[in-house]
Amino acid sequence: MYSIATLSRWVASINYWHRASGLPLPGRSACVKDALANARRAYKQNGDRPTKRAHPLRIGELEGIVGASRRDATTWAKRARERRDSALLLVGFAGALRRCELSVLTIADVAQCRDGDLRIQRPGSHEGLVEGSITHVQSSRDHTMCAPCAYRRWLEVVSAVDGFGRPGVIRLLHQDEEFEGHVCLSEAPVVDDPALPVFRAIRANGNINSVALSGAAIHAAIRRRAALAGHPHEFVERVGGESLRAGAAADRLDNDSQRDRSLRRTG
Repeated sequence: MYSIATLSRWVASINYWHRASGLPLPGRSACVKDALANARRAYKQNGDRPTKRAHPLRIGELEGIVGASRRDATTWAKRARERRDSALLLVGFAGALRRCELSVLTIADVAQCRDGDLRIQRPGSHEGLVEGSITHVQSSRDHTMCAPCAYRRWLEVVSAVDGFGRPGVIRLLHQDEEFEGHVCLSEAPVVDDPALPVFRAIRANGNINSVALSGAAIHAAIRRRAALAGHPHEFVERVGGESLRAGAAADRLDNDSQRDRSLRRTG
């Protein structure tokens, strides 16, 4: 018997290829949603394969991980991977996205607004998501932790590889240019095929595929970046693909709690 996570990933993958082909998404049908809900309910009642709660990545930890990744980007191939992983971390956290949502996210799903914010069309195949739901990711005051800036920096790489291949990426990243300010307000790079995935696999030699990162690869990338930032093995083993969403939820609860305390003091 397969786990709910495996079934959900399969549905998300099927939806991705149907979307890329311009076909209706089977995962949005009522029968598929009902089948997943019933299976999840049965697992809960039977006590089978309990869900492992994700360890939240908090904003301070995320800041250290992103900073370490950028300091380690000493070659063009490492700079490409840093831009992808920084965008993955910051967009995933700011949008409270699951790893399956990050995996199937396409260029067409992300729109850049005039004020620099991102408007993300979330896939509707996962349990609990309303069909056609929209997530707004706001730019932050600190450009180093700005999710729209990180997304645009990675989009430059995607545009370069789609337009000119490996030589285009090398030309873009051959020098280590300082990231000194916001870039989210500048015009977004053009990508020829918006149906292609946002987050793509990168080979050891720097070649960037058109294949989407799998959920397992996203999980591994988060752990790899946490280890690079110097976190102990015990911490690295606890974080993973759902830690971004869990961290966003934890920070939101903390902010709401602080706001409530402030209202009680001043009310």
